[in-house]
Amino acid sequence: MIDENFAHSDEVAIDNPLGGIRRGADEPHKMYEAVFRSPADVHVEFWDYTIHRAGDVFWAVGRERGTYRDGEA
Repeated sequence: MIDENFAHSDEVAIDNPLGGIRRGADEPHKMYEAVFRSPADVHVEFWDYTIHRAGDVFWAVGRERGTYRDGEA
């Protein structure tokens, strides 16, 4: 479940081409739910990335590429 991948904090920030910049603990869920429940055909690849670690926290920095086809077409 996507909610397990984000902190339960108002400091959460997400930025992507489909949803723009959104901030707040519930925003990733709302944004991805809207995309995945829509009739759109979405394919995304996370690539050219590096993994960083500090103690028991890690994060990935990279780029996304993909396609979005409106389900109406």
